Amino acid sequence: MPQSRSPGSSSRNIKPWLSRHRKACALFLLCVALVAAAVYYSEVENQQRILLGTLGGDTSVATSINDAGVVVGEASITTVVEKNVFGGNYRKKHAFIWTREKGMEDLGTLGGEESYALAINNSGMVVGAADTKNGEWHAFLWTREGGMEDLGTLGGDCSTAVAINSSGLVAGVADTKNGERHAFIWSREKGMQNLGTLGGGTSSAWGIDEAGRVLGIASVEQGESHAFTWSPEKGMEEASAEGVEFDFANSTINRAGQKVGSIEIPAPWWMRAWNAMGEKLGLSEKYLFWGGDRSRQEAVLWLAPSESETKPQD
Repeated sequence: MPQSRSPGSSSRNIKPWLSRHRKACALFLLCVALVAAAVYYSEVENQQRILLGTLGGDTSVATSINDAGVVVGEASITTVVEKNVFGGNYRKKHAFIWTREKGMEDLGTLGGEESYALAINNSGMVVGAADTKNGEWHAFLWTREGGMEDLGTLGGDCSTAVAINSSGLVAGVADTKNGERHAFIWSREKGMQNLGTLGGGTSSAWGIDEAGRVLGIASVEQGESHAFTWSPEKGMEEASAEGVEFDFANSTINRAGQKVGSIEIPAPWWMRAWNAMGEKLGLSEKYLFWGGDRSRQEAVLWLAPSESETKPQD
């Protein structure tokens, strides 16, 4: 006579079954995830916005858009979780450029592991910061023709480019040889120029306009920080952040009314449930949904109202 199963034997036997068939289970759930993603993307199109994707990881953020609708930002290139120097979790990210024709493209690095883009002008020139092979972060200028170019520093280790106008003038902040951080302006003809401070030890640029004026914040002798404007004719002058009229060359919204940023996408219930069960069963991390217990962040392009009404469905 066949032996009767004891209560709970089914639940005790599920772990070896999952161990034998975990690859098939993972593949099945991946297919379910792709179907769910396709449905979600369709809904997003109907809501007049376009998710821009990632570079193979789980997160992306759009930081700037030009008048042609070309978007830049940063996106994770892996799902592997690593620890930063502060003990927090992170995933390696690269700067990206996105167009409707080519989708998201990886801009690479300066020989290191990571990069991020902060601004793009109407000629498609991109600026930001990238890791070098020595582990230092340097400001970069990227073009379709020349790729990523290291803009250097002010004698120190690190720099970041935050804005670029249509003439190719770049503004940012860089370390000096004595360890201070100063605002800079960069041009092809003169390279990186130190904009100085308002008498203190530090300054940083926020943006640049089409006339080449730089807006930022700088410390004074008393240690306080004040807003400044800088121009080739007058140099650095203290300004009121509320009163200064400044038309930034780069923005998260373009003249067509298109906007960029990021949105939080909650993980579906079945993904969270799979993770919870898999952890109890002792499955390795590669068989779990690494983003299943939290929302993920993805770059998004919001369409202008007129464009949304006439945009053909993909």
